[in-house]
Amino acid sequence: AFVGADRIVRFLKNESLPERPADRLDEKPPAVVVEGLVVRHAGADQDAIKCVSLRVEPGQAVAIVGSVGAGKSTFLSALLGELASAYGRISFERAG
Repeated sequence: AFVGADRIVRFLKNESLPERPADRLDEKPPAVVVEGLVVRHAGADQDAIKCVSLRVEPGQAVAIVGSVGAGKSTFLSALLGELASAYGRISFERAG
């Protein structure tokens, strides 16, 4: 519970993102592409995530499952840009 509360407090302390025009509704949403993602928490001896790659096309659903400590929250934090990756790439690609 404390970990979740800490994340909420950090989120609320962040500055607001600048306003931007709404995405064009006629465009297809981008695919989410993760290539060779490796994440290690500061001060840790081992990687929390080791070489994850996936591509999620618009309209697809993906479940992130695993036991406690498997790296589910770490993966989502990296995807949202809250954690820097040690290696690999996360991108959002539009077709065309």
